[in-house]
Amino acid sequence: MSDIRPIDFFDPRGRVNRIGLIAIAAVMVGAQGGVYVSTYLTNYAPFPEVHVAMNAVFAWISYVSISKRIHDLGYGAGRMVLGAIAIAVASVLVAIVATAALGEDAMLPGGVGYLAVASIVFVPVIAAVVWLHCAPGVKGSNRFGPEPGATGFSRHHASSRPITASGRVSAASALATPVSAVN
Repeated sequence: MSDIRPIDFFDPRGRVNRIGLIAIAAVMVGAQGGVYVSTYLTNYAPFPEVHVAMNAVFAWISYVSISKRIHDLGYGAGRMVLGAIAIAVASVLVAIVATAALGEDAMLPGGVGYLAVASIVFVPVIAAVVWLHCAPGVKGSNRFGPEPGATGFSRHHASSRPITASGRVSAASALATPVSAVN
């Protein structure tokens, strides 16, 4: 179950290991670079809505990739949301403290406070990216699917449905499972 299909880039279920994450990152950088280079070379700037739609697709693929990598580490993708909230709250707090300490002028783009806040806030993001790329995944199957194969991908299947703390299959998972997979 490790052959790569186009749908694997859009379905957040399953797992992706370090090799798969790097492959997805390379494809994403190439695709996004290709879009912008072709726009530059052809002097054709599509409507802003087209750029927004393309970036929405790239953002979804990024979400899917990170979700699958977090699944490979044995965690639910909800940790990504918690991490984003923590970084947003920390960013606001650091900006408030820096503005109070250094004044508003120092917080203008290019100012000392602006650069300091941006650097401080960016450190946890870089640490998370390094962790995602370096941490070994869970050996063998876990609740998100089988261990990724040589391609770096594995698919979610009905037998890997999330189990709640009480030992039951979660309601959302039960509703999302096709009847044929249950019988």
